[in-house]
Amino acid sequence: MIHKLIRYTVKYAEKVISKKVKKLYSDLKIYNVDFNILIIKLLISYLSKNCVYKLMLLITYRILPFSYCCHVFVILLVLFRLKYFYILSDILNPKIRLHRNEKLDDLSLSGSLLKNALSSLEIINSLLGNHKQLTNAVLEVCKKQSKKEVLHIVDLGCGGGDCIYKIDKILRKHNIKATFMGIDGNSESIAIAKSRNPNKRNMSFTISDILNKDFVVPSCNLLISSHFIYHFKDSELVSFLNQLSEKKVKRAIFSELNRSRIAYYLFKISGFFLPISRIAKEDGLIAIQRAFTRNELKNIIKNSNIKSFEVYKKPWFRMIAKIDIQ
Repeated sequence: MIHKLIRYTVKYAEKVISKKVKKLYSDLKIYNVDFNILIIKLLISYLSKNCVYKLMLLITYRILPFSYCCHVFVILLVLFRLKYFYILSDILNPKIRLHRNEKLDDLSLSGSLLKNALSSLEIINSLLGNHKQLTNAVLEVCKKQSKKEVLHIVDLGCGGGDCIYKIDKILRKHNIKATFMGIDGNSESIAIAKSRNPNKRNMSFTISDILNKDFVVPSCNLLISSHFIYHFKDSELVSFLNQLSEKKVKRAIFSELNRSRIAYYLFKISGFFLPISRIAKEDGLIAIQRAFTRNELKNIIKNSNIKSFEVYKKPWFRMIAKIDIQ
């Protein structure tokens, strides 16, 4: 069945691009060469913006069995119609953190663009395990507290409030009482979070720019964030962590991306298939480039006045930082 699909795909590709191939290579008089070779050369001419990319492609199809590579390139060509080959148009340097704003960092973003982006982030968090990993980490900490105590949990950069609602649901199942405060700089994000369940008496949401130097962290039993602390520069994060003990924050749990080249390209490819908005796709790639590696995050926390912490690697290129402050 697979061989038939490949054969039919190749035939279709030959019909679609045969004119372009003949035009490009008429001067070279190579019509007697296997048509698969022509297809590879055509792809190289489209994909190569400079010699580095061309070299990458040449290495790729020389290392793998040539016939298989031809078929793979042809199938991708037909499915994505050339323009989607921007996957190879940039190269992530995993040794360097990118300092570039995302579209969601625009606190004036509103309307359908914002709603679709927040909805997309919730899908990503559910599918790729962030909700599960964060709620499990919070549950583990909360179980150690007295059940008579009402815990106060603050979520930095809460967005549409999806993490808070997930955590509230799991804590209720275990008869753990908690109140929540979600903080975000975008007023419409806060409005969306409130509208999800207006009758939640144990939840409050407030508008505040967390990255502002004048921002004060509320006192709480547990401070959490999901894909937020990478917004800080290294020195800023050290300063932020240093002030937590002064603000009567007992513990913190940060769920973060773990920057890597594989994560970047896997997300770039999966963006074709995930039902998420364009902003979520673009911001997701920027977020991976802005994220810390596990060792970077550990070193930053060590440079602060925090003594007890651990950073755990999690599936799908994620990590959870658990910090005991008091």
